[in-house]
Amino acid sequence: MMTSSVAGEGKSTSALLLAITSVQMGKSAIIVDCDLRRPSLHAFFGERAKSSRGVRGVLEGSATLEDATLVDPGTGLTVLPNQVERGAAAINAADVLASARFGEMVEDLRARYDLVILDAPPVLAVTDAQIISKRTDTALYCV
Repeated sequence: MMTSSVAGEGKSTSALLLAITSVQMGKSAIIVDCDLRRPSLHAFFGERAKSSRGVRGVLEGSATLEDATLVDPGTGLTVLPNQVERGAAAINAADVLASARFGEMVEDLRARYDLVILDAPPVLAVTDAQIISKRTDTALYCV
């Protein structure tokens, strides 16, 4: 999991670079945008990521992991983006991230990839990173 104190410290960019470097070293890697309130990874991957059902679709059951992920043709990196959809029902992100369904998704990703990088929200803004950290092996703190 990659997090920081506040927004704008470069955690998403750092997580993305770590994932790309891992793929270049021959590892299978996926990066997951776990910021359900202010997602940002879709901005790096253009229109394909914007049309993906992403994390929210998987957790709601309206998309499978295969449908929601995309492989960036330039890097070979697999991405599970997320985006705030206009008109979508509001969700309690902390409850969603603490759910058994989120845990099952993370375990499924662990079984499929050598490295699963969870791009989490900043710790001073919301409790989401603390909740996500219970499902990870390591937390990297971007300063």
